Amino acid sequence: MSDALLDIEPGLAGLAPSVGDHLRGLRGPLHERILATVRDAMAAQGRSLTGGQGQGLALGVQTAVDTFVDAVADPARELTGTREVFHALGRTEYREGHRVDALRTVLTLGARDIWAFLVEHATAPAGPGGS
Repeated sequence: MSDALLDIEPGLAGLAPSVGDHLRGLRGPLHERILATVRDAMAAQGRSLTGGQGQGLALGVQTAVDTFVDAVADPARELTGTREVFHALGRTEYREGHRVDALRTVLTLGARDIWAFLVEHATAPAGPGGS
């Protein structure tokens, strides 16, 4: 059985290859922005991105961004490794006495920010007199 984003969102197959190329070019700034969003969300929960937990969440951000970018470029790419990273994050949260809801909140904020970033970078500004 396949475990690909294409199984969840078949519409990705209809995207032009240039969309994936464009996203790959934005990977670095997207990592930075989402990590800042996650850092702020963690601070609002009275937590920080230092130590092992912080490294885990930074890995989660990198994994989420990379998986998204790579899935747009190759929608049939397997998600098994991605799922393992997020299962491990959930286990770590539980072991450290944190509610998984807090992790879900942080991840949801990061996902919203990915979309906001993409909207900001979706199209080049129209030229003079352009629409």
